[in-house]
Amino acid sequence: METAVTIKTGATYSLELKGLGSAGYAWTFDVTGDKEAVAVSFAAAASDHPIVGSVNHELLIKGLAHGKATVRAVLKRPWEKDKPPAEERVLKVTVE
Repeated sequence: METAVTIKTGATYSLELKGLGSAGYAWTFDVTGDKEAVAVSFAAAASDHPIVGSVNHELLIKGLAHGKATVRAVLKRPWEKDKPPAEERVLKVTVE
């Protein structure tokens, strides 16, 4: 799934990602394009209805400088190198 996102310098965009940690899955991300335009991190997401054994995550993208970057987040088992991810999110980020 690809999403276009525009944020201001200094602002943070948040996207909640479903977790499947109890099944061995982990979210990872990579950044391409103007890497210096954004800072990307994960945080545990607060939930009113937590699922036992699984924690949702928030993908946090902070605008650092004007530019365009692509953030790709994938959910997969680290040991399954040859299998496609269970889920993938691609964000085309423009920082103004």
